[in-house]
Amino acid sequence: MIKLTPIISTVAPTIKNALWIKPVDGGFCPYILFGGKWEALKTADDNATSDIADDKIQDLIGSVQDKKTANTINGAKAYAKSQAKSVVGSNSDTASDMTLHGLKKYIDDKLKELK
Repeated sequence: MIKLTPIISTVAPTIKNALWIKPVDGGFCPYILFGGKWEALKTADDNATSDIADDKIQDLIGSVQDKKTANTINGAKAYAKSQAKSVVGSNSDTASDMTLHGLKKYIDDKLKELK
C-alpha cells in the first residue's frame, strides 16, 4: 500500500508520493507518478464500455426498456410510439373521435349523406 499526499497545483509536484490534482477547464484531473512519469488516473467506467465518452453516449441512448418519460433517445422513441397509437386510434372510434379512424368514420358518414 502506498499513501499519497493530495496536492492541488497547476504544475507537477516535486514529491514522489503525491496525488497531483491539476485544475483543468471544467474541473480537475488527478495524476499519479508511475514509472517516473505523471499519468492521468482513469475515472470510473460505469457502463462497461471502453471509455467515458462511450458511457455518455450510452447514457444518452438509454435502453430499449426505457419508458416514454425517460430523457433518452429510446425514451423519445417510446413516447413517439405512444403518440402514434393515440393519433391512429382504433376501428371502434366514432366520427367525433379526433383520430385517423375517427376521421375515416366521419368521411364515410358524410359520403353516405351525399348518396
